[in-house]
Amino acid sequence: ANGYFGLPTLAVTASPASGAVALARPGATQAVTITVKDNAGKAVKGATINITQGGSTNLGLSTTTGSTLDDGTFTFYMTNNFAAPVAGDTELVEVGTVIVTVTGYTQTVSGANYTVTLTRPAF
Repeated sequence: ANGYFGLPTLAVTASPASGAVALARPGATQAVTITVKDNAGKAVKGATINITQGGSTNLGLSTTTGSTLDDGTFTFYMTNNFAAPVAGDTELVEVGTVIVTVTGYTQTVSGANYTVTLTRPAF
């Protein structure tokens, strides 16, 4: 027996933790690793990860869906896709959002929520 009744519950952690992320220059990238375990602390392989974004169209994502690996992890990247500044450009700042959800054992839970500030410096 697995030691508990019913389906296991999902325990999700994110690195970096949910919150504010700054991508201060064009091309700046932030890796995000989502780790999914069950309530017994065992890695959950094959949990479905879905990533949605809003706000800035200059916020790039390396992928918007995937599955956790054998160790229960899934990594994606957020990138500042502003073009490099050229002479005469003023500073631009945009804000995007990234929301990660995790589905496994017929449950869908929050994985992480980020507010991403993207900057293109003045030239």
